[in-house]
Amino acid sequence: MTAIVGIIDKKNNITYLASDEMGSNGFTGENFKTPKLFRNGVLSVAFCGSYRLGQILKYNLKPRNFEVGETIDEYVFNYLEKEIRNILKERKFLQEDLGVQSIGGSEIIFAVKDRLFVMQSDLAILEPEHIFVTSGSGKFHLEASIYTQLKLAKNKSYKAILAEEINYTSNIVLSVGGKPQIISHKHF
Repeated sequence: MTAIVGIIDKKNNITYLASDEMGSNGFTGENFKTPKLFRNGVLSVAFCGSYRLGQILKYNLKPRNFEVGETIDEYVFNYLEKEIRNILKERKFLQEDLGVQSIGGSEIIFAVKDRLFVMQSDLAILEPEHIFVTSGSGKFHLEASIYTQLKLAKNKSYKAILAEEINYTSNIVLSVGGKPQIISHKHF
């Protein structure tokens, strides 16, 4: 499993996505150079669960630019959701049980302009109420420690908070490990 997070820095017009480096089957783990984060056109993406999911999205998803007058919601819910579903279906990654499609235990966090979204395993897309969202086996530890840092370390950069808290989570959650990986997504 893993720990992934996205956080919006409204002051500097940047969203950061971060992850650990570990690939784990629940019993053993190894740190990999293969990133769980990438930029793709107007999107920045973090994934957890299956590395194959991330590879399919990185190398097959070709997100178009926004159309004139198109809102972020229209782009995400009318275009992007369908595009992701179609690519995963084409690449035979979607699972189906009783007519419900899913991506197994995987989840995706993605940044579009100045907003964050999480695609859950049943392909539902949600937008967090707060400025950050987490996922993976380190989710709850990471969430609690980031929340605490945001309250107590008001002068610390968000990038520094993410690096510190991915490191912290890797010390207490066995399926999270390695150095923090962080990418930035400019709000354009």
